[in-house]
Amino acid sequence: MKISTTTRILVLAGIALGLAMALLLHGSSGSGYSGVPWSRGSAPEDLGGSHSVSQKPTTVPLVPRAESNSLSAYDAAFFDGGDPGEPPTPEAALPTSTPTASEMDDDTPGPAPTSGSNGGSLTVAPPQPTLSPDQEMLGAVAVSRSSAPLILPTPQRTASNALPWVSGQARGYAMLYALQPEARAVTESNISALLASRVREPYIAVLIDGTFGRDFTYLRDIITRLSGDGRRLTLSLYLANGASQRNPETLIEAPFVREDPVRFRGLIRRTGTQVQQQYSQIARDARAIFEFSLETNPENTNVAVVMLEDNLDTESYRVMLGLANAELDGVATIYRNPCNGCGVSGTDDETLGQPREDHRREIFPALDVNDGFTLDGTGFEYPNRPASQSISSGTLEAMLQDSYKKGLAFFGLWRFGWQGLVQGQGNPLPSKRIYIPSTPDEMEYEIQVLRTGLPPEEESISDESSAPEDAMRIFQEK
Repeated sequence: MKISTTTRILVLAGIALGLAMALLLHGSSGSGYSGVPWSRGSAPEDLGGSHSVSQKPTTVPLVPRAESNSLSAYDAAFFDGGDPGEPPTPEAALPTSTPTASEMDDDTPGPAPTSGSNGGSLTVAPPQPTLSPDQEMLGAVAVSRSSAPLILPTPQRTASNALPWVSGQARGYAMLYALQPEARAVTESNISALLASRVREPYIAVLIDGTFGRDFTYLRDIITRLSGDGRRLTLSLYLANGASQRNPETLIEAPFVREDPVRFRGLIRRTGTQVQQQYSQIARDARAIFEFSLETNPENTNVAVVMLEDNLDTESYRVMLGLANAELDGVATIYRNPCNGCGVSGTDDETLGQPREDHRREIFPALDVNDGFTLDGTGFEYPNRPASQSISSGTLEAMLQDSYKKGLAFFGLWRFGWQGLVQGQGNPLPSKRIYIPSTPDEMEYEIQVLRTGLPPEEESISDESSAPEDAMRIFQEK
């Protein structure tokens, strides 16, 4: 049966008319869509009953107040590698959701929970860096892929409020980690505080055997910055790593660290062996760095430490001293850093007439003129903090004053977090550590203690009564 075109048109028209009537009747019944537009933050009040939608105001979660001595969200953005932009104001937009536990980074603690008005608590994720195409992650920090150093916020000191120069002893940091890419933020915070301290003789100690990398281009950049503005840098380089040698389970890839300490003594004494050749090559690398430092500023001072916290006896030390001297004669003074209380039988502290460096508080009173001391492996605590490090702030300040009076050549600060360590919790690979840079407040304290006990520059030159005569002679010869 064929249906004419006219019939089809009439059928479609009837259907359309019926739909129109149905919609008209439904709209006049008072049920259904209420006319309130759907908006972000609103939702159906009762999906099982009426389908009307009420417009609820969007709630804004509470934001925890920063604890004292902790980073604000604005400050933390710097240290997590993000770009904080302008400091936040009370009217700034706040986050509207809290990440779940699975979304949080277990290794990065967020701000402390703060109770809200409803009696609950709120956890806010730490700021996460947004990487641009020319950035990459180094540990917990986003840095440029170029070789330019990462610049962190520093205490603001202009020509009008700069501290007066102090002088008389090299002060600074035992930054063994300086060449490790993941530690770049810590290294830069150390350098920033050292520059702001206006200590005329800055000091840094760096391990160059490969434990923490061998980025000598970056090291030259550090040397250049710390040698400017009339500073006279004391650069100390550790040629080998005796501390890791005492850990039989170490996974570090560096010369000699996996040798048994007692066996190593015998190996290094064998003339012409690969062990001696390796050590001599490290010393030659050190010479190139020392020569660069002297070219940058002829008044700089170079120190080469035979081995970091060595496990040597007199004869093995004698051989290593000879190997170092053969490569470094004329560019550096050789120091010994013995660790004869560190559990390796036969270790002694004979220096064969060379100066000594030590890291142990109990040895500090025995150090003499031109010896050196750092807090490596000991650490220090900031004021008004629970005692979690070996040296309190008060003890640190007293030791710094005594070190100047005793005529020590240098004093270096060190903390576990800077080296990516937690006291008493193992020694992970340097590339797997989380290195914690100082906050601006902590940097201010470091600036203060770096200056502790040092006289203003003009007094350190004219008033020799403030330090032993022979110590002043050594400083002036630099």
